[in-house]
Amino acid sequence: MTLALDAPHLLGLAGALLALGLAAYLLVRFLRYQRARRYRRHFQVLWDRKLRPRCPRCRGLLGEWGMHQSLKFEKHAGRMTQVPVSFGAFRCEPCGTLVRLVDEDGFEMDYQQALTRLGAETTPAGSTLSRPNELTPGNP
Repeated sequence: MTLALDAPHLLGLAGALLALGLAAYLLVRFLRYQRARRYRRHFQVLWDRKLRPRCPRCRGLLGEWGMHQSLKFEKHAGRMTQVPVSFGAFRCEPCGTLVRLVDEDGFEMDYQQALTRLGAETTPAGSTLSRPNELTPGNP
């Protein structure tokens, strides 16, 4: 027994396959769009809908905000010297990256300033900032 398709049936099958392919393509695009919308980028950090900071490298939750020590190089009297500096940053627990909060002008800001600006820009009425289980600098 052979299966022979005449022109109308073959055209219907091709149309159905085309519609199925288009539906799959649109579903994949929608899912990628939803995933991309999950986080917003502000101050070189990703923020979720509850205004919790996430690592821009691995998208994991950032740990506690704290002061960290480093060295920077400065030229004094014709010689390069190392000068200790401290800076505020999050530490990402999964990947170990230090993530600073930097505004659009390139200046560093602290966590409370960022939350205040995010709350003023993006938080609707009934903000998550006033909830008791919110992320605070001492409570990651």
